[in-house]
Formats: sequence, structure tokens, C-alpha cells
Amino acid sequence: MEMLAVSSKKTIYTYIQQGKLNPINKDDWHIEGRYEFDIEDVVQLQEDLRKPGLTTKEVAQQLDISVTTVNKYIKQELLPVFQAEYRGMNCYFVHVEELEELTLEELIDQGFEAAYTIESKKMITKEGYAMFAFKQTAYAKSHLYKLVDLFYQYVSPTNMRIKPQEEKEQILIEIKPVLLTESS
Repeated sequence: MEMLAVSSKKTIYTYIQQGKLNPINKDDWHIEGRYEFDIEDVVQLQEDLRKPGLTTKEVAQQLDISVTTVNKYIKQELLPVFQAEYRGMNCYFVHVEELEELTLEELIDQGFEAAYTIESKKMITKEGYAMFAFKQTAYAKSHLYKLVDLFYQYVSPTNMRIKPQEEKEQILIEIKPVLLTESS
């Protein structure tokens, strides 16, 4: 039960009935009062029961968006999915590789170009920093990244610091005092 991550003996009995798990003491289990299984059979069943990818709920959690948005991306064919049976149900899955982050070099190799060049600006000599803390997100169209992009354009990386706070699942942004003339 532990190896298969099941909490009920009934599930094990169901696997036996379905022929997915065969006890090595099927005929004389009543002597010891329990079934015994070959470890290789249990490991094989464990592999058979493993999810073939990420569920839409797991994708939503990883990208910090709603399941509805994930389903919208699937319908718009922005997110490649495949259907597979998992624990008796037909489900949509996403390959883990589809959500892996790409490096700048990999994006350039694939033909992507920068939308603009970040200009280097003079160091602001005013004391202190304005600090902002935002919840981390993997969603590329997040307002957080739009705001960071705005800061990069107006303040430049010279006058700001970005610190991921893994334990708090936050991003801390520190910016030298500056007046932004952007109306938004």
C-alpha cells in the first residue's frame, strides 16, 4: 500500500481482481492471513500507475494561473496536450518539457529577437531604495513582468536590484528613487 500510495486495502484487492497485481501466495494466503507480492510486480505496477505528464491543475499551479486559463490555452492550441488514461479516467496531460524555461541563448538560436535595447543610464545617487515585494509567477504575461519591464526601460538595471525570495515565494524589487513619467 505504501509503495503504491494507496490508503485502502480495497484498492489492492481491486488490483488483484483486475490482474494488475498477483500475490505469490494466492492459494495459501489464509495461513499467514495476508497476501505477499513479488517486489518486481509492485514496482512494475507503480510504473504503470505513474502519471504520464502534468495535469491541467498542476500546470495552472506551476504557471500561477487558473485551470480555466490553462483550458483556454489548450483550446487555442497554445499549450500542447495529449490524452491518456490515468487511474481509470481519460485525462489531458502536458509534457513537463513544455513548461521548461529556455535560456536567452536558446531563444536567440530559435530566431527570437529582443523587442528593444535596454539603455544603460547613469547611477542615481539619491540615498535608499523603494522596495516592492511581489508573489513569484511563471506566467510570462503577468503584470509583474510588465512592471519589471517598465522599470528596466525607465530606470535601467543600473538603478535597481531584483532578489528572488525562494522561502517566501516572492520577488523583491529595489529601485533607486526616481520619478516615472509613465501615465499607467
